[in-house]
Amino acid sequence: MQLIRRLETASTSPTAVAIGNFDGLHQGHHQVIATMLRDARGLEFTPSVLTFEPHPRRYFAPTAPLFRLESLSQKLHRLRAWGVERVYMPRFNAAFAAQSAEEFLETVLQKQIQAKVVVTGENFAFGKERGGNTALLRDWGAAHGITIHTLPAVTQGDTVCSSSAVREALSRGDVAQAAALLGHPYSISGRVLHGDKRGRQLGFPTANVALPVGLKLPAYGVYAVRLRMGEGTFPAVANLGIRPSINAHLKPSLEVHLFDFDTDIYGTKVTVEFVAHIRPEQKFDSLDALKAQIAIDCAAARRLL
Repeated sequence: MQLIRRLETASTSPTAVAIGNFDGLHQGHHQVIATMLRDARGLEFTPSVLTFEPHPRRYFAPTAPLFRLESLSQKLHRLRAWGVERVYMPRFNAAFAAQSAEEFLETVLQKQIQAKVVVTGENFAFGKERGGNTALLRDWGAAHGITIHTLPAVTQGDTVCSSSAVREALSRGDVAQAAALLGHPYSISGRVLHGDKRGRQLGFPTANVALPVGLKLPAYGVYAVRLRMGEGTFPAVANLGIRPSINAHLKPSLEVHLFDFDTDIYGTKVTVEFVAHIRPEQKFDSLDALKAQIAIDCAAARRLL
């Protein structure tokens, strides 16, 4: 998959392009990208995505609480797996934000990306102060012979599939609802780091997984998880939080105990898929009480998995 950061040097081959922030790549995003892929294959255009980095929300509200649902590398990996061949990712800065809606259409879409098919959600807005909307996009497409698809929202039950809805589910620790909205398990990828080996002393050795910077995390607590490593998948239980019973930290950690597993995996890149919430994080009066609860948590995770 080709990644293009400077649009002025972009390839000149005609494209079908899906446009969006695509944070979390939920089921609504999947519909947008699937529609783009269908047209790209049928018309022999390069299947492409136009997204932005940094996320516009971070640009306009730099002090806002953490909100991103996945790392950039996770997003690019998923787009490649879905069949996207080209990702346009211009830097979202003052100059880009100052473009009028018409400049965005004529310079970015028509000249630099050479879009022949454009697919967005029905609430897509673009240009300075969000001055362009889907009506303007459709009129522009009709005038230039460019196919425009603006897709309605996708729902899961009574809930619209959106990045905001996924964040709300994660804030409650409801990783099952988050997975239903995403269409895939919520996951965190990182390398296994050396920790203080306290889990091993308690009889439950853990893999200390590095947390990517800047992500919205699920509510602190204990979860049934699956750890993906290479071609293997391993059932496990995980604690996400500040470890209030053992040297509480302000910085959260993700510690994963793999069942029936005794292999050195330090330095290995892994992905932790959150399956079910077991309980909130809590402080115990003694290490014996903590050890007893970990055994209960392990049994619960085995049942859930």
